[in-house]
Amino acid sequence: EHPALFFLIYGVVGAIGSALLHLHVWEAIILKWFSRKRTRALVIANIGEASGPMVFPLAITGLIALFGWRDAWLWYGVITVAVLMPIALLVRTRPEQVGQTLDGLPARAVADEDAAARASRPDSSMDSISLRRSEAVRTRSFWLLALAFTITGFSITGFQSQWIPHFRDIGFSATLAASAVSVYGVANIVSRVLWGLLAARFPLRLMMMSHATAAALGVVLLLTIVTTPVTLMVWAVYQGLVLGSFFQLHTLIVTEHFGRMHIGGVRGLMQLPSSLSRAAGAVALAAMRDWRGDYIAAFGVVAGLWAITAALVAAASRPRPR
Repeated sequence: EHPALFFLIYGVVGAIGSALLHLHVWEAIILKWFSRKRTRALVIANIGEASGPMVFPLAITGLIALFGWRDAWLWYGVITVAVLMPIALLVRTRPEQVGQTLDGLPARAVADEDAAARASRPDSSMDSISLRRSEAVRTRSFWLLALAFTITGFSITGFQSQWIPHFRDIGFSATLAASAVSVYGVANIVSRVLWGLLAARFPLRLMMMSHATAAALGVVLLLTIVTTPVTLMVWAVYQGLVLGSFFQLHTLIVTEHFGRMHIGGVRGLMQLPSSLSRAAGAVALAAMRDWRGDYIAAFGVVAGLWAITAALVAAASRPRPR
């Protein structure tokens, strides 16, 4: 009944709750439990996160049909607490807290593996040598990756928010435009597995540079070849296979650079400017569209930002542990 109360509860309290339940929190725990199996664990966790939009809209629609939207929100909150609270009470931050080790290996095997890695390549293992946030911010790589994360937040969120308006501008129906976004969502899930397998085999910096280049190409393809329903759907599949994995790759490369023990603090600091850029992206690109009358210039900026991201990642070498 009062807009100010809605903004306070949903915009402020809801935002705090979303931040506390954000995937970054769960990723930080996963990163502290796994080393050799880290990529596999993140892929599984990200599949769960990506599957949520396919499941919960149906559940919420059913609750609204049964109880109305007010009671649906209430029951949604009750169900969320009932499911997540027991899980949260069972979670432990690090395996050391319950007498276990990374990947469930015997303690001696973990020590031998870390020693062998450091002997063969002194900068190859950051699982036993982790930088605190205060140490990480004194490295060049931290700021390069933080900047890459910030501008891609602008690119991904702002870009995605303009898809349906752009599809409508070039003559597609609302139904076809929404269908393309749904196809993108399905390919997004496959992307987590695909890039996770690649990240386990190839250097992470190479994977992120390839990913950024492929994302820039996706923007160019949208502006040049998407003119028919077939090309629209092909583009949606390509875009889903590319964009769905950036945050997963970013998580892995930050852990590789700065270690696992303080990863929550390091990534949390990187997340702050990224959140602001994600909020600004949709508004900025929409304003450019209103100014120019089309999305050519706006999407051109997005492609350029992805190219800058590839360059930033290329320059972000792994810090040498002291």
